[in-house]
Parts: sequence; structure tokens; C-alpha cells
Amino acid sequence: MRTFFVGFLVFTAWCAFSVYYYTCNIKNLCTPPEPVKKVVPFEISDKSNFNFKTSDNIYFNLAEDVPEVEGEMNNILGEIGKYLNKEDAIILRLSGKAYKEESSKKDMDKVAMARARKIKEILMSQNVDSNKIIIAGETGS
Repeated sequence: MRTFFVGFLVFTAWCAFSVYYYTCNIKNLCTPPEPVKKVVPFEISDKSNFNFKTSDNIYFNLAEDVPEVEGEMNNILGEIGKYLNKEDAIILRLSGKAYKEESSKKDMDKVAMARARKIKEILMSQNVDSNKIIIAGETGS
């Protein structure tokens, strides 16, 4: 009976290790996936003398509102801030976006608005008047 019990414990341990190895090392299901970034080119224009277009953009991890401003976008946000401070008649409309794979419909609206609010805060840190920036949230597919 004792041999059977030891054999059963060894078999159980072998099964548990095999399931772990298959799940984590072969299927790679133990580590969280890398966040997917939606790549949307950034373009802004006032239809006269202020035009920027770049393949960089402001990125957010899924269902988060903390922006990742990389590369040329730092310079562009600085130029937008300078332009808004210089031009009294210009008002900027910022649209935060959230996508259906991020969360439920109710949460998508909150995430989209929070994203727009964060970018507004970045521009306000450059002494842009908060009344010159209107924010909105958009949900997409």
C-alpha cells in the first residue's frame, strides 16, 4: 500500500509539472501579452498656416489613461501650446478615443474622456488657458 501511495504522489507531481510546462513554456499563457497599440497617424491643421502631420502619436495602454508621448510628439505638443498661446481666436477640440476591446461600453466613455483630459493637462502645463481647449470622448471599433 505504501508503494502505491508513493507512486501516486510521484505521478501527481509529474502531471502537475507537465501541465505547468505545457501551459507556460509551450503555449506561453503564463505571461501577460504585450499591450496592443493602435497606430493612427497624428495630424493637426488650422487650414491656413499651422499644419503638422506625423506617423508618431500619443499612445495609451489598453483601458488606461496615462499617455506615452514619444518622439516627435513632444515637439508637436510644445508647438501646439505655443500656437494656442499666441492665437487668441483659436480653440482646440481634443477627442480622446477608446476601443471596444478595451472595456465595456460604459467604461469606454470614461476612458475616452480621461484620455482627452490628460492631454489637456499636458497643454495646460504649457500655460495654455483651459478655456481654449474643449475635450470630448469618442468610442470606436
